[in-house]
Amino acid sequence: MKVSKNVLPMSFLLVIVAFLAGYILSGQRAGTEIRTALEREIDAVVTLRDQLETSAGKISQLENEKAELGEQLTESKLKIEQLEGEIYGITASSPVVKRKRRVSRRENLRVVDSASVSVPGRKAEPERVEYTLEPERASVITGETEEGTEPSGPGAGQEEREEEYKSLQIGKGQSLSFASPAFPRLVETDWLEDNMTKQNIRILFVDNWPSDKETYERGHIPGSVFMGVGAQMGTLGDGSAAPDKQSFEGMMLRLGVNNGDHVVLYGAEGKSVFTLGAFWLMDYFGHKKLSYLHGGLAKWNREKRPTEGGMKAGVAGKYSASKADESIRVDADYVLGRLNNSRAVLVDVRGSGEYNGKENIEKNRRTGHIPGAMNLSYEVTNFNADGTIRAKEQLKALYESAGVTKDKEVIVYCQGGVRAANTYFILKHILRYPTVRNYVGSWGEWGNRVDFNRYPAEGMSR
Repeated sequence: MKVSKNVLPMSFLLVIVAFLAGYILSGQRAGTEIRTALEREIDAVVTLRDQLETSAGKISQLENEKAELGEQLTESKLKIEQLEGEIYGITASSPVVKRKRRVSRRENLRVVDSASVSVPGRKAEPERVEYTLEPERASVITGETEEGTEPSGPGAGQEEREEEYKSLQIGKGQSLSFASPAFPRLVETDWLEDNMTKQNIRILFVDNWPSDKETYERGHIPGSVFMGVGAQMGTLGDGSAAPDKQSFEGMMLRLGVNNGDHVVLYGAEGKSVFTLGAFWLMDYFGHKKLSYLHGGLAKWNREKRPTEGGMKAGVAGKYSASKADESIRVDADYVLGRLNNSRAVLVDVRGSGEYNGKENIEKNRRTGHIPGAMNLSYEVTNFNADGTIRAKEQLKALYESAGVTKDKEVIVYCQGGVRAANTYFILKHILRYPTVRNYVGSWGEWGNRVDFNRYPAEGMSR
């Protein structure tokens, strides 16, 4: 049989077509499987992404909750400190002379046994150890005494102060250390000599201008570290912004100060102006255990107490500043808003020549004072000639006669907030005025860096 020449090619083509069709169908099945696998992978990735987004949301929520808990913890600590002050201290509002308080075993509170005691207006609790604070001893903590028995010193009389800063005697021969939660803002030389070697006491000699560094090197209170004016003023700033927290923490670290330390500040003289400037700065950043040595190195030397020479370096401490207390600092706009306000009083603590514009020691662009401000020189008003603080009744009379009373908001200022810090200390911590604020910018700002058309002045010249 003769086969046509076209049969073989045709058969071959059919075979090829069948092969290609099978290959294509196989490829489609494989492609479908691959596509299905990819879709599954994509679904898995999408699911994982959703899970990650959900986890991120939960993490963010947890971080917010952590931050809120941190704030609540800080608030709780502050409330605890306030309650401790009420529990261990003597409130200034009550006229009761003898009261009893609860004592518990705490750091810096030396007591052999705990005591449950009675408080006026509350149900008495079973007592194990009972003690009573007499009015002159109560003044150590509160600065207040029974009406009609006010002592002669800034916080108490000389005899009372000598007794106050030793130990408060309680029942059964036990002794309650003065370093209680209601902390002393003013300490005497005898108290410091008795306590200066304790582990948590940090004594800082605050320099002055011109510098008292040579005085410090010749002889200072044993263990005290030198604090320079430059570091203090660099932290305080010129008032155009808040004092720098990071700079403050660095200064405390270099000085060897830890958060829980009881810091005692003093200068060459009792009225060394920068000493209480440093006090205000530490007060602003919330250092709780803080005291000013009454009379400074001059009083210490007059009493022939021990000294040591040379320069002592601080051992690096561990310090984290608290949230700044903005209630004791104001700026120019705040002061402007208080002009002609009967509930506020401005106190210019500079000398009378600076106040009335006749002297321009600091080379200000304009001289004079903020309208309505009282002129009460920080030095003449607050200190005796020997650098000790005036008696409390004298201070009270001087300020009240000038219209600076407790029922008013008091704003103090000078050239740059340092001299004003001295009057802040007297009003806030000796006379216990509730609202005292330091205008840190002071005349350095008001007399130079503000719009003179907006921020008025009296007794001025340009």
